[in-house]
Amino acid sequence: MNFSPTFVVKSENCVAKTIKIEHNITMPVHLYKPNKNNSGHACSFSQSEKDGVIYASLIKQSGWDAQKQIGTFRASKNDPTKNVNIKLAQVEVAAILDCLDRNRGYSAFHDADKVTKVIRFEPWMNKLSEESVKAKEKPVQKGYSFSITITNKEDSTAPKNSFYVGLSFAEGRLIREYLMFVLNKSFFTDVRVESRSEEPVEDLVEGEI
Repeated sequence: MNFSPTFVVKSENCVAKTIKIEHNITMPVHLYKPNKNNSGHACSFSQSEKDGVIYASLIKQSGWDAQKQIGTFRASKNDPTKNVNIKLAQVEVAAILDCLDRNRGYSAFHDADKVTKVIRFEPWMNKLSEESVKAKEKPVQKGYSFSITITNKEDSTAPKNSFYVGLSFAEGRLIREYLMFVLNKSFFTDVRVESRSEEPVEDLVEGEI
């Protein structure tokens, strides 16, 4: 997949020069949401340069530096219980875009041999206090939430492994612009991959905060 616009530039002596600009790499979007309780998450959206497949990843926070007030995620990268990566079909990307455009919820299932993954992208509402509930106040939307819940099909007693991140309206807009771009770009991919196998999380912790 290669987007290479070509420009023709004429110098003062009218000699035309052709300049080819290469655009081979689409950078991923990383959003980090650590907290002092060490229960934060980071999410990432990326596109494979090999075949144009779009991925979404979530990773759990692995540490918190109280002095610097920053969180870290690096230790969770190699722990399969603390990160998850999913392959998004084009129609799933379109569904997330529709959620952002129409402010509605979306859920999907990815069924594998040993686990199922439930994906949700929906409006993120604030939690009401008991007083607010008694006063019949309505929740206020804070942005959007993105979550993946993994269930072990082989052991019904095993606890579900949940990944969750809250996103501001601005972050939702950033995701929308990115997904719109990579979705359009995927239409130019020469190789289509039909497999539903998941790939490991890549580069999500490189920009840890």
